[in-house]
Amino acid sequence: LPALPTPTALPPALPTPTTLPPAPLARFMSLLSGFTSTLRLSSDTLILPRATVASILLVTLSVFWMFFQIGGRESTILFSDCMYVLCALLGAYWAGKTVFATRTNSAHFSPRHRLAWLMIGLGLFANSMSGLYSLYLEVRHDDLFPSYADSGFTLLYPLFFLGLLLMPTVRRFRVRMGLDALITTLCIFGVSWFFIIAPLYLVNVRQAITAVTLQQLLVGLSYPCWDIVLILAVSLLIQRRTEPLLRPSLCLFATGVLALIWADSGYVYANTFMQTYISGNLWIDPFWYTGYLLTGLAGLYQYVLLTRKMRQEQQHSLTTAALREHETELVNGSWKRIQSLITYIPFVSLLGITVWSTLFRDDLSDLSNKYLIVLTAIVGTLVAARYLYATHANETLLQERERERWQAEQLRQLSAELTPVLDVELLIERVTLAVTETLGFNAALLLLREEQSYNMGPQAHLLVNASTASAPVMTWRLQGQEHLFFYSLLLEGNAFEMQLDTLTCDVPPEIHAWSKTHQITTMYFFPFLYQGVTMGCLGLAKSRAHPLAARDVALGTAYAEQVTVIIKHAQLYREACEHEAFARAMANIATRLNAAIAMPSEIHQLICMEGASALQADYVIFYMLETSGQLVPLASFDPLAQVQPLYSEWPPIQPHENEAQVFYALQPTLVRPLMAQDNGNEQRAYSSSSLRGKLASHHIGVAIVAPLVAAGEPVGLLIFGRATPTTLSDKQSFAKEALPLAQDFAEQAAVALMNANLYQQLHRVHQQMQVLDALKDQFMATASHELRTPLTAVQGYLELLSQFDDILPPEQRYVFLQKARLSCEVLVLMLGNVMDASRLEIDPRSQHALLERVDLLDVVQNVLVLIEAQAQQELRTIQVAIPPEIIVLVDPMRLRQVLMNVSVNALKYSLPGTPLSFSARICATPTPSVILSVTDKGKGITPQDQGRLFQRFVRLEGDVNSSMRGSGLGLYISRRLLESIGGKIWIESSGVPGEGSTFHIQLAVA
Repeated sequence: LPALPTPTALPPALPTPTTLPPAPLARFMSLLSGFTSTLRLSSDTLILPRATVASILLVTLSVFWMFFQIGGRESTILFSDCMYVLCALLGAYWAGKTVFATRTNSAHFSPRHRLAWLMIGLGLFANSMSGLYSLYLEVRHDDLFPSYADSGFTLLYPLFFLGLLLMPTVRRFRVRMGLDALITTLCIFGVSWFFIIAPLYLVNVRQAITAVTLQQLLVGLSYPCWDIVLILAVSLLIQRRTEPLLRPSLCLFATGVLALIWADSGYVYANTFMQTYISGNLWIDPFWYTGYLLTGLAGLYQYVLLTRKMRQEQQHSLTTAALREHETELVNGSWKRIQSLITYIPFVSLLGITVWSTLFRDDLSDLSNKYLIVLTAIVGTLVAARYLYATHANETLLQERERERWQAEQLRQLSAELTPVLDVELLIERVTLAVTETLGFNAALLLLREEQSYNMGPQAHLLVNASTASAPVMTWRLQGQEHLFFYSLLLEGNAFEMQLDTLTCDVPPEIHAWSKTHQITTMYFFPFLYQGVTMGCLGLAKSRAHPLAARDVALGTAYAEQVTVIIKHAQLYREACEHEAFARAMANIATRLNAAIAMPSEIHQLICMEGASALQADYVIFYMLETSGQLVPLASFDPLAQVQPLYSEWPPIQPHENEAQVFYALQPTLVRPLMAQDNGNEQRAYSSSSLRGKLASHHIGVAIVAPLVAAGEPVGLLIFGRATPTTLSDKQSFAKEALPLAQDFAEQAAVALMNANLYQQLHRVHQQMQVLDALKDQFMATASHELRTPLTAVQGYLELLSQFDDILPPEQRYVFLQKARLSCEVLVLMLGNVMDASRLEIDPRSQHALLERVDLLDVVQNVLVLIEAQAQQELRTIQVAIPPEIIVLVDPMRLRQVLMNVSVNALKYSLPGTPLSFSARICATPTPSVILSVTDKGKGITPQDQGRLFQRFVRLEGDVNSSMRGSGLGLYISRRLLESIGGKIWIESSGVPGEGSTFHIQLAVA
């Protein structure tokens, strides 16, 4: 037919409905679909009972008609010929119906199965056409035997033979099956020779042989021979076995074949030997009808069984596979017994017939007996050959099973030896050695992926162990993208064969050099599959002249399966040990860090050491944030350092670097210091002055950057690094699986660090409280001493006045009152200093300083007026060297109070008659200011005591027990007042008596 024109454009697709049909309509449509499919299946399956009923009626009608000869002899002959054509056509129709139904429905018929029934249907159709031609000859009263109709009748047998050979079976053809089928066929042929072929042959030999009789003899002998061919096909089908579901239908087919054999044998015997055959024979024709109808029914039966099985599988999917296997084993056991009976019963029958014919029967010729004896001998030879073949096969099977048992015992012993080995590296070495020392291979190559995530990348590690029968085990670790082709073969998880001598560009150079040294050209690799994940593979090789045989492949597969479980268990054990060590380390860290009473630097170093222990890191660096924004190292752990720490060699992290961004991201991450992608194409090395460059110089392939977070804020940064296996250890580089561990440690370390900092703060506060307690005790002692003296004086003078007021002269009374007043003034001054000190300690900003432009000379002269009376009484000279142009920016009241405290102290702690000087100068550095100096000529203050002089309640040891009164608050109040107005006070003294002291007061220039 001419090809249809190709459409230029497809029609637009129908729009997808936006809403689903209502639930009742959808339910009705599904019910309607199920009903129509049920009707279709029912119409296909109902044809079998109808065909069965029609077959029974036709056979019964035929037997009844022929037994009673209804309508006479001629009518019975015509009825028999018509019934022959009808039954053959019905069988052909039912076979064709089977082929057509399996193409339109979803029954499990293979194309070969359909072809088998097509051959059978064509044979029945050809037979029906020959029957129709025989009916035509019968009507014309021509000779029926032999005729052209016999060619159509004969065509039935080869088509049936092909159909039986094409029937589906569950076993492949074996020599033993052919021998069994041939023995059965020859035995049946011997029985047929004895009863049919030989008598028929002898009858025709005794008569005069003409062309007509020879043709009759050949045509007559062809039918039993074709029957033998059918028996051979049935025997082969029985030996090869069919599915249990198809066996009832094939038994029905075999019954039909036996009916045909019976009818053919009777036809040949009656037509050739007795020459009495006439159509309508009750003992012959109904068997033809039965055979054709049973053949067609067998096809329909198969179709119905397969359709029912398909429907049951859809409706009853919960049937267990174990139950189906048990049923199959039971059926196979019965079928084996049937096969044995089919093989040996015909042989015993042939042997018995041969013996009986030779000893007791004389009506057959010697030639016929000789043929029977020769045939029996041939069958006996075949039986002996079958026995020898079965014996050889059994011996081979026993040897193979013994070899498998020995190999299984070897594998069991190896498994028992390898299972206790829990070190992964040692286990892999022993696994590789066992291949060459125990299993008998010449070379072994074990490749194991070390990454737990099994992600292929530039840092992927591949552990390789190679062993030969004449060399020790060699170990390499492959890393990098140059081996990705070799690495990708492992990801497929399939067994593969590799030519190591041809794939020089894809095989790693270490493996290529090893294979070239030991002359290994081909290796067969078996994968290590554990729960669908490829862990690695095992390569096996024998000598160049002995490639791997099938049993070697089976041994390698079994060994790889056992080794996979053992290696995985060792890896899981190592992971469990690592988790246990991590948990133990975390508990140790929590105990040590939380119980640590040390300086922060010691805490930082302790965190680095415990972090290296917990994560099995070779390098750990601790960073803290400075006010400038950069992260600086404060502690580190280095396995090569003789004395810790050496954190000064690690560079600081600038704010623009990626590690600084991780510090604020609050999540640990992996960094690859060795190489980095630049614009996705090129690769560049990091600078040696950066952190990544420093890590790369220590051969750290992957590092973990983990921030220490407390209360949602970063408080530090930890860097964990493992050196590559070529430098320090055999540890794997960090992977993503280590990030949760690093985060757990960082959280614990952050808590411990905060606890340590809090402890340090509490310790400092405790020390301050101790100092305050000491000051309080000193104040109480000072106050009790200093306050008691003026109070005693006041009390004493008042008592004298109250007792002797009448007799005291006025001058003495005035002196007593004046001394009591002075003691009260001392008390007021002391209490004022205490109140001022308390107010400044509670809130230094309780009284805001009112800064204004003040003439320094005027303030000093105001203070001199207040102390002038005491100075004249003590015969002191006061020197003032202050330029009048100095203007300062201060609070005049606070400055006056400070000058008053300093002046009173100078008068108090210097001898009467010694001078007192006030001087001022302008200082330009570091900022413009005025320095006012008050100098006395007292006993001075030693440098050891100068540091405590401006603290609260502090009085020097020599002053506490002297007659000098004081609270130890004057200089403290002066310092705090000056600090509130931006000034400063300090002392300058050598501590030598007579040289005195100079108090310097720094003020801001207006």
